[in-house]
Parts: sequence; C-alpha cells; structure tokens
Amino acid sequence: MSVNKATIYKERIKTVLLVVLFITAVLLSYLYWRDSSFLEIKESMDNRLSLTSLASASIPEPSEFICPDSVDVNFGDGTYTSFHENVREVWDLLLPFYIDFTKAKGLTVEVLSEQQWDNIMGFQSAQCSFCYPLPDAWLRSRGAKNYGESDYFAYLTVLAFSNAFDDSFFIRSSDGSCFRIRASEYDSSAILSAIEDLRAKSRDQYYPMNQFLGTDNTTITPFATDIDLPSLQFDPSVPDQNSSFKTDLARNFFGQSLDFIRTVTDNNGTTIFMYNYGETSLTVYPNGFFEYQDSPVAADKTVGFTEAFRTATAFIAEHGTWSAHDGKTIHFLLEDLDRETYDRSSVYTFRFRSHYNGRKIYGSDNVLTIVVTGGQVTYYSRNLMIPGEEDFSVTPNTGTANYPFVDVVSGGYESIARELQRLELMDPPSDPDALFDAVLEQIEGINTGYYEITENHRKVCRPAWILTFPGNARIFYDLYTGEYLGTIA
Repeated sequence: MSVNKATIYKERIKTVLLVVLFITAVLLSYLYWRDSSFLEIKESMDNRLSLTSLASASIPEPSEFICPDSVDVNFGDGTYTSFHENVREVWDLLLPFYIDFTKAKGLTVEVLSEQQWDNIMGFQSAQCSFCYPLPDAWLRSRGAKNYGESDYFAYLTVLAFSNAFDDSFFIRSSDGSCFRIRASEYDSSAILSAIEDLRAKSRDQYYPMNQFLGTDNTTITPFATDIDLPSLQFDPSVPDQNSSFKTDLARNFFGQSLDFIRTVTDNNGTTIFMYNYGETSLTVYPNGFFEYQDSPVAADKTVGFTEAFRTATAFIAEHGTWSAHDGKTIHFLLEDLDRETYDRSSVYTFRFRSHYNGRKIYGSDNVLTIVVTGGQVTYYSRNLMIPGEEDFSVTPNTGTANYPFVDVVSGGYESIARELQRLELMDPPSDPDALFDAVLEQIEGINTGYYEITENHRKVCRPAWILTFPGNARIFYDLYTGEYLGTIA
C-alpha cells in the first residue's frame, strides 16, 4: 500500500514538473519572440530609436530641408521680385541678419494690425514666407537668442524686414497675428544693402496685380517671364513581384534575419511584414509605395522640434536614403509640419516634397511622410519608383515662349471659377459680369514649377504655372501652352 502511495506521489510530481516545463517553454518562446535581445533583429529594431547607430556623415543637417517657400522683395521704387528657384541662396543671405538682430540691446515686442503690416511692407522690404509653421525653437537652434518674448510666436510663417522701421524685424505667427520686434540699438545698413543687391539676382520683375488687371488684389506676379524649364520624363521601375526587392526592403527595417517576421501577401501583390504580433509592420504595395508603422514604446514623453526632426531625417537616411534620383538634381525640402499631443506624448508629422533644380514637383508620388511620437518613428511612407540612369530624361524647351500669365487668367477664369466652386472656395457672384473680378480676388500666389502626369505609361513632369488659392488649393496650367493640367486641394 505504501509503495502504491509513493508511486502516486511520483506521478503527481512528474505531472507538475511537466506542466511547469510546458509553461516555462511557452513563456520563454514568448519572451524570445517579444524581446530577444541577443538576436540581430532586436539590434536592428533598436536602431530606430537611436542616432548613435548611424554614421553621422549619412545624416543631413535639418537646415538642409528648411527654407522659405518664397522670398518676396519690394525694392521701394515700385518694382518687386520674388525668389522661388534660388530661394535657399537668398535665405542663407538674410537669416544671419535676423540671428544677429536677436542679440541686439533692448528688444521689445509690439503687436501690429493687418493694416499696419501692409503699410510697413509697402516700403523697401523682404518677406521670407514659409508654407508651414516654422518653430521659433528652430531659429534659436541656429543661434538666434531667446529674448523672452518669443512665446508670442512659438510658430511663425513669415519673417520680414522693412526700412519703414530700420530698427526692427517683423514676424507673422502661424495664427496670422503680426508682430514688430524692436531694438533700442541696431545698425540696419548691412541688411538694406543686401536687399538692394537682390535686384541683380532676380530673374523677373514682379508687379502687384492691381496695376495691370483692374483688381484690388495686391498679390505680386510676373507680368511676363522668360524662365526656361525643361520637362522631365521617366519610366517608373515598379519592382518585380518575384524579385528580392521586398525582402531586401524588409531586411532594411528588421535586420538580416527574418525568422521572427510574419509575411502575408494578398491576391493583389501587396505584402505585409509583421513583427511583435503586428505592433510593427511594413506594407509594400505593387506600385513600389511602402508604409512602415510602429506602436509607441513609451507614453508621456515630450521632445522638442529639433530632436524630433533629427530623429526623422536620420531614420530616412537609414531606411531609403534621401536620394530620390541618384545622381540627379532632385532633392527633398520640408513641405508641411503638424504637431499634436497623443497620450501625453508629442507627435510631429513631417511631409517632404521633391524638387527639381529648386522647383517643386506636384503629384501623387512626390511626398514623403514621417511621424515621430515621443522621439520614436511610428509611421513612414514613400514611393520607391526611382528611375535609373537609362530611363530618366530631361527634354529642354526648344525656344517656345512662356504662355503669359495674364492670358491664363483672362482666357480661363470661367474654368477657374468652376473649380473654386467645386472646392467650395468661392460662391457664384450675383452679377455674372463680376465673375472675372471674383476669381482675381481669390488668387493668393503665382509661381512656376512642375506638375506630374502619366503619358503612355511614362511619368512626365510638365513645367507649369501654379495658381494658389485659399486653403492652399492649387490649379496648374502648362507654362508654354496654357493648357489646364490639374487641381490639387
């Protein structure tokens, strides 16, 4: 009887041990999957949070991506110009004056009305305008002094100087408020000379629209331009579904070993790579577009703009590079910036647009988006249809004159009105004869650049007139024929 009882105890102990071993095996497998610090994949995943893992030479400085959308110059004698193509050169010339100014004595801040702003800019002036809210913190990172009043404009959209008050700089904040920053002692002779020297750098003279179109709109525009932009063509190299492209891309994000990565491919050819039960994923679409998503590791973490921006640019340098077209004159600049708070963490969304020789390229494939949450990249998307040397071509303009902007508007104002009404940006005027004037009043900017279309299975970037309207809506017309190309809103 005692032997049987001992046997029962032994069997029970064996059962308990087996259960413990089973639970331990499951737990170790889970930990191995979730946090295998000794695997190469974990090392690669950790790199997403650290700048030290990247070669510093491969990470561009944030200043390479930040510059105004335009610099509008009033020479004070009835002539104007606007810089778009070589705006980086002009920005690099003017920014040091502001940085030095912030170190002057006795700086004070005064709030201006919209009318006061317009009157001041009616004198000799230069306005550096951004298409996104630029953090004042970034200017301080470039050497500008925090003079105690910058909380008025934590984010700005215009930085300007005018000799109406040559002891001051002027700022328009992201909410539209206008400010004058005044110094008790400041010598403005150097910046006034620099503004006058911009006359020699300008390609075209600009004039307020009210001087030649019979409107109250004072937006400056080139009456005529001799700008010579080539068209761009390339055959998009969509990755072969049977090639190693997707696997190589996944290894770039998850490391060389994909043993712990789950892979799913649907009937359309879209492939999803998942890690950590889907908390981290990479989706690669048949057209070469991809999206990377990662769940935030820590909540309640706030980082500043500069740190978040450096994290974003470093991540892109490692995962896809900043080269849109290797060896070509195509590059990215910051196009848009959003900041919000999620779960007590700062969330920055950066969007970058591609440019050719300083001119923006508008189209579906030309924006790169990355989100930094609490210092960690949680979203990244771009299109990798990168043309090679053999399928990228530049076709120079063969002497065709630019289609005058005045003719674009006078001949197309009815179609412009229809587009604006479709976008609910303009109501039809009660008097049909007032339609032309109503369209002119809506124009907020005129520029040139590129608009991407598809012709015979090829991507073509057409030189274009770009008309900007409220809400950053843009309508595009061919620079040489005046043909309507498209609308982006």
